[in-house]
Amino acid sequence: MLTRLSITNYALIDRLDFQPGEGLSIITGETGAGKSIMLGALGLLMGDRADMKVIADKDKKAVVEASFTALDSRQSDILEKIDSEWDGTELIIRREIYPSGKSRAFVNDSPATLGQLQELSRGLLDIHSQNSNSILGEQKMQLELVDSFSDTASLLAEYEKEFSDYASLRQKIRKLKEDAQTVREHREIIAFRLEQLNRLKPKGGELKKVESRYEAMSKSEEIKSALTAALRSLSDDQATGAIERIENAAEHLSGIDFSLWEEEDPQIVSRLNQTLVELKDILDTVEGAMETTEYSAEAHESLSRRMKDYYTALKAFKVESDAELEEMHKELQRQFNALEKGDDDTAALEVQAKKKAASLKRIAAEITERRRKGAEILQGEIERQATKLGLPNLKFEISVSDTKLTRTGGDRVEFLATFNKSGDLRAVAQIASGGEMARLMLAIKNIMATSVKLPTIVFDEIDTGVSGSIANAMGEMMREMGRKMQILTITHLPQVAVKGERHFKVYKEDRDDKTISDVKLLTEAEREEEIGRMLSGEQLDKAAMENARSLLKK
Repeated sequence: MLTRLSITNYALIDRLDFQPGEGLSIITGETGAGKSIMLGALGLLMGDRADMKVIADKDKKAVVEASFTALDSRQSDILEKIDSEWDGTELIIRREIYPSGKSRAFVNDSPATLGQLQELSRGLLDIHSQNSNSILGEQKMQLELVDSFSDTASLLAEYEKEFSDYASLRQKIRKLKEDAQTVREHREIIAFRLEQLNRLKPKGGELKKVESRYEAMSKSEEIKSALTAALRSLSDDQATGAIERIENAAEHLSGIDFSLWEEEDPQIVSRLNQTLVELKDILDTVEGAMETTEYSAEAHESLSRRMKDYYTALKAFKVESDAELEEMHKELQRQFNALEKGDDDTAALEVQAKKKAASLKRIAAEITERRRKGAEILQGEIERQATKLGLPNLKFEISVSDTKLTRTGGDRVEFLATFNKSGDLRAVAQIASGGEMARLMLAIKNIMATSVKLPTIVFDEIDTGVSGSIANAMGEMMREMGRKMQILTITHLPQVAVKGERHFKVYKEDRDDKTISDVKLLTEAEREEEIGRMLSGEQLDKAAMENARSLLKK
């Protein structure tokens, strides 16, 4: 609901503050007083392009700002993308137009694009005149209206869940097929590379071990000579080895009490024995190395080939280590396996998708049947409402035709109409606007106000070209709509003007050296006078005032 419209430095408006309130608000005023300026300002908030010509004082910016409350989930979803801190209460949209020609838009002080304003405003404002068929030309809105008469809510919820599951299955199938196609396109390359790695069978850490063993075997003679010398030093047959000499020293020292020279026992023998343990362990290690340090031309060549195979693979596959080669080997094997089993997975999902599609068609068929019954009921209701507005020759039809399954079912709904007995039915969205079309739209919107959540509707002289009882019927219909939603009606007809819960007048006046437009909420006395002028023109007489009071009283 629009709670406030503020306009500053825009066309003939110096500063305007408009608060329409709930229900039906009437806006009247002489031609050229500024009603169209207010509509233009609202258009800016709906994402229309800005023109710097509308700036009154070229030294200042023009600002149009509006506040809205009681938003539905559609606006909430859009707002969360624009303003992450929106608290779910009041929405403020602002447009600023600068003398330079630059224009900026804000939603709750967060910068917004014109596209975002257009998307957001579709659920906030619907400005309707004889020159626009507005939201009723949208297939989505027509479908919602038919559904509101068709008892399809529970079926649609079931259908939408099934459709989401089906869409998910189809997405998985597409992905599997795309992956399989990619693998097929590279099958020869994958097979060739896999064969290379199958022969190599790379293992992380193996190359370092092979290099070490190759290095050891390449220097086996030098290593063996060094190991022999070390063994001789540690243990020698002539009792000159380090181990035997330390054992002799420990035996000679075992009977000596070193406390004669030291305050604390230095434990010489114990320390020598510990050293012997370490030396014997070293001896075992050296002897083990000695036993394995044997040169084999065949083994040496085998290690050399293994290293070269690794080096070739590292270069060919452009990796740094044998661990990366191992991972690549696993990945190539996975891709190759996927190629072999991919068709099986796809086939299984295709079976599931086929069952889901059958379920969707079954539910969609039931929805279609209900929609066609609901469309017949709605057709009759629209013709009944339109008759009240002086359209006795209206032929109205709601076409429910088959289409491919979408998230809303398998139907295409289209409103068709003609205002002549012999006329051909045409799509409502294609019918040239006019007085008859405006009345039909009013009848449809009256029905929608009860069954479909509509935004605030602004009727811009939708009653042009009618009078008398038809004008009264149109006013009464708008008043009924105002009991369910917010309606703003710009009118020149007193029969319509008296139906509003509040009455605003747009007027022009001269101030200093300029003419400005403004709007004010009329008191009861001012409203009687305004209705009287609408009845009699400029010459306000007693009869016109009495007639105005009578209309307002009724």
